[in-house]
Amino acid sequence: MKPGAGAQLGNIAAVMNAYPNVELNIGGYTDNTGNEDSNLTLSKQRANAAMAGIVSHGAAATRLGSDGYGEDHPVADNATEEGRSKNRRIDVHVTQK
Repeated sequence: MKPGAGAQLGNIAAVMNAYPNVELNIGGYTDNTGNEDSNLTLSKQRANAAMAGIVSHGAAATRLGSDGYGEDHPVADNATEEGRSKNRRIDVHVTQK
């Protein structure tokens, strides 16, 4: 995990605990280096790790979901290291308010 990720996951758990009807889906992503199937597996692992981190901070697992999207939906250019770094990420989507 990147530095500060634990604090961010804790903040997400705190918001979930403050708003008991909120449900979230965690999406994991990768850059386009490596095998596409391996990237999909890695992205699922990334999303599951983030979800586990949120649960470890006290959020209910039943209010969370996770998906891995691999190298689909890049937010930056994979031709540069900076771009690839930005594409290795998770996103949090509110699925219920």
